[in-house]
Amino acid sequence: MPVTVKRAYTLDADVVTELEQEFSAGDRSRFVSEAARRALIARRARRFLADRDTEFGSIPAEVQRDIDELPVPD
Repeated sequence: MPVTVKRAYTLDADVVTELEQEFSAGDRSRFVSEAARRALIARRARRFLADRDTEFGSIPAEVQRDIDELPVPD
């Protein structure tokens, strides 16, 4: 089991209300932790892609269209 650390962070009141309505106390912590983990992964991915754009240039529009048309695997 991962090591946990208790911290206090400020959240918008409407977000807290929804969390409390949707999840039990233990599930809220798990949900917030997973949401933060996903946000961090997405942030690193965006930074990586921005660095590649800086180094190699943007993906040509026609190549991006071909990529966008690829089927998404299940």
